[in-house]
Amino acid sequence: MSRLTYSTELADKIVDGLKKGHTQTNICKMMGLGDNAIRRWRKKDKSGDERYAGFDARIKAAEEEAQGTLIDCITVHSQDDWRAAAWLLERRWDEFKLRAKTSKEAQAELDRLSIEKAQAEVTYTEAKTKALNRGSLSPEQILELLNRAREQGQQEGADDAVH
Repeated sequence: MSRLTYSTELADKIVDGLKKGHTQTNICKMMGLGDNAIRRWRKKDKSGDERYAGFDARIKAAEEEAQGTLIDCITVHSQDDWRAAAWLLERRWDEFKLRAKTSKEAQAELDRLSIEKAQAEVTYTEAKTKALNRGSLSPEQILELLNRAREQGQQEGADDAVH
């Protein structure tokens, strides 16, 4: 990737791209700049380097303009499609954000139960395989083995909950 150096013309192109809604990362890629070029140049402006004077403010203004333009576009489209308005609401105000339907505690319990189920399936498969290999167990005996395995799994789960 070629490393272009800062110039007023290059800054104008960057600002134009930002106004259109491109990200800084995308602009760097499209223009063949280093990944952090814009960030570095903004820092140099903030540190008082006259060569970059005003660059940081121009970047902020361009991103704000793009944001306003895109919000206006969504607002216009929401007149024809409610989903555009819902999309904007979800991203603009916290109370409209989509939230996970389960709490962390509930998710932890679901995870624990999933693990327990997987362990029970392994136990079942092992018991079934042993019985089939021997060919000597009746369906009732297999059921008894499975019940014992389940009870053992429940006991282990209860022991884990105590600790």
